[in-house]
Amino acid sequence: MINVSGTHQVNASSSTVWRIISEIDGIHKWHPKVLHSPLLSNNPTGEGSARKCEFHDGTSVVETVTGWKEGESISMVLTEMSMPMKSASTVMSVQATGVNSSTVTIEMSFEPKFGMLGHLMGLLVMRPMMKMVFKQVIKGLNTYIANGEIVDVGA
Repeated sequence: MINVSGTHQVNASSSTVWRIISEIDGIHKWHPKVLHSPLLSNNPTGEGSARKCEFHDGTSVVETVTGWKEGESISMVLTEMSMPMKSASTVMSVQATGVNSSTVTIEMSFEPKFGMLGHLMGLLVMRPMMKMVFKQVIKGLNTYIANGEIVDVGA
């Protein structure tokens, strides 16, 4: 497994950040790569809730919540993905750093396809790419919090 994480500052209270990230089918509002994020489960929050992230480039991934700590973190397993990964999971957590500031940490563990070559590509290409995506996601979250407008690709 390859692990990658990023912790970034968000200009909002932890309760505001949690309200936004815990809206499972609302990730398209602040994730600049996600075009649509329809809910796939009957339950919109908590363990077992699921969404399909449909990306601007035509690819998609199904994310199912496997862990839910109210006000703190959401853990997900990724399936039905077009990325070159055998398996992947993520955790997104929020922690207050002040009245109107928080840190958001995104962690991802993944096992690339294609054996040793895939593992090497995962270390050299995919892990740095995911770190960059994490920064874009937090930038999109900050933008959405600041103006309430859905972010667009490239935000």
